[in-house]
Amino acid sequence: MRQLSDLLSTRSPWTLGLCLGRCPRDQTKPGMTKSGSSLYLRRLAGGALLVIAAAGGAAWAEPAPAPAMSEDAAVERAEREALLALVRRDRAPAKDQEAVLDISGQPYLGSDQAPVVLLEFTDFHCPYCRRHMLKVLPSLLQEYVNCGKLRYVFFDFPVAAKHPNAFDAALAARCASDQRRYWDVHNWLFESSQWFDRERLLGRVNAVGLDVPEFLACMDSGKYADAVRSNLERGVQLLVRGTPTFFVGRPGSQPNEVVVVRRITGAQPFELFQRELEGQMAAADGSPAPPAAQTACCETAGEAPRDG
Repeated sequence: MRQLSDLLSTRSPWTLGLCLGRCPRDQTKPGMTKSGSSLYLRRLAGGALLVIAAAGGAAWAEPAPAPAMSEDAAVERAEREALLALVRRDRAPAKDQEAVLDISGQPYLGSDQAPVVLLEFTDFHCPYCRRHMLKVLPSLLQEYVNCGKLRYVFFDFPVAAKHPNAFDAALAARCASDQRRYWDVHNWLFESSQWFDRERLLGRVNAVGLDVPEFLACMDSGKYADAVRSNLERGVQLLVRGTPTFFVGRPGSQPNEVVVVRRITGAQPFELFQRELEGQMAAADGSPAPPAAQTACCETAGEAPRDG
C-alpha cells in the first residue's frame, strides 16, 4: 500500500492556485533538464510502439475478465480507498475552521451590516491573487457585495521570499488610504504587478490626484509597516501558508468582530465561493441553500468601498 506521504505529494500546491514561498516556473521533474525530459518521453513512446508491434492484432483484442479478488486484496483495497478519502478531505480547497478575528482598521468593501463576511489574505505580486482579483472578485461584487449580502475584507500577506517588493506595495495601498484612494491604488497594484517600481507608482499616485509629497512622507516613514506585519502575524496564527487564502464567517457579538467558520485555499472558481456563501446565508436564516443556478443576479449599485 502506498504511504500517506506519497498520496499527499500527488497534488501540487499549484493545482490549488496558491503562492507559497515560490511560484511555478517549470514543470520539469527535479534533477531532469528539459531536453532530458523530452528524451524520456520519446523513449517511453518508442517503447509503447514496440510493445504494440510485438503483440500484433492481440493489442486490440477484448480484455480478459479480471480475476476474482481475494479477501485480503479486497480488505487492502478498502483501506486504500479510505486513506484516499481522508487525503482528499484534508486537501480539499474548502474546509471547516473556527476562529474569531477583529477586523478593525482593515480595508473592506460592502456594508458592515452584511450577514456574511469574506476575508482575503493577499499578496499584491502573487499571480494567483491577481487572477482572483481580475476573474472572480468582479462577480462576487456584483452578486453579493453590491447587494448588501457580503462584507469583503482585505488582509496583507506579502510573501517576501518570492515577491521582494510586495511589502512595499502593501504600504503603498495603505498610504493611499490616508487620502481616500486605497482602491484606486489597490487595483492598479494588481494590474501592474509585473512591472512595479517607484517611478511608475508615483505616476499612478499623481494620476489619481494624490498629494505626492504627503504620500512619499508616508511611504518613507514606514507608517503602516507595523500594520502589515500584524496582518502577517494573524495570517500565521490562522495557518495561512500561501496566497490567496480566504475565510468565510459571520459578524460577531462585538463591533468589527468576525466569527470564522470556513476556510478556502487558493484561487478557486466563482462557483466554489458561491456555494460556500450561499451555505452560510442559509445557515444564518435557517433555510436551505438555493441551487447556484437559482441565485438572483444583483444589478443594483451598492455602497461605496470603505478604506477601513
